[in-house]
Amino acid sequence: MKFRSNYNLPNTATEALIKFVKILLKDCENIDHESFPNTLYKAKKSLGLVDQFTSFAACQKCHKLYSKDDVTNIQRQTVMKCSHIEFPNSSTKRFKECETPLAKQISLNNRIAFRPELVYPMASIRQQIYNMFQQPEFEKSLRHWSNRPIIDNVLSDIYDGQIWRSLKTEQGDNFFRPDKADTNLGLMVNLDWFQPYDRSIHSTGVIYATICNLSRNI
Repeated sequence: MKFRSNYNLPNTATEALIKFVKILLKDCENIDHESFPNTLYKAKKSLGLVDQFTSFAACQKCHKLYSKDDVTNIQRQTVMKCSHIEFPNSSTKRFKECETPLAKQISLNNRIAFRPELVYPMASIRQQIYNMFQQPEFEKSLRHWSNRPIIDNVLSDIYDGQIWRSLKTEQGDNFFRPDKADTNLGLMVNLDWFQPYDRSIHSTGVIYATICNLSRNI
């Protein structure tokens, strides 16, 4: 996997390399080659490199999210359409559904399958924070803001702002304080859209969160 990362190998080349190593181990006597994975999927699973994203099927028109399994269920036999009603309280439009197709029908291994037109991947914030806390000295990095030098009447970072100093808990205590620097986290949500290709109408949007407790160089 390190070789794959260094040389940016595609999945097919990485899987060929894994199978070659398995054959090599098999030819070497006194080595247990049976436990060595023979596919990229099994290699990732054994190393804990599991995709932690949850994918939804999204409507291209109104962006309503649906379960990917429901949209790709071949038992439906027809392409699932969006059932979202934009104005449910309107007397004239409350029965007007979006009806935008959520998938397209494709032929896969001589059978019919459905592929979502638009996929929305989402990573659990709880899982991402859990992974970060497993990193060495991560908690020490969260306490950076409480140990930094402070210059009077100078706004050098978010920690010098009024919100950071005055935000209260339900009990009336300051939410951001040195004794809770590595447990009371401030998350800032950002939304950004960009066009990755020239001469194309395609654009990509990203929603992400940053931990304000960390220093700016992390």
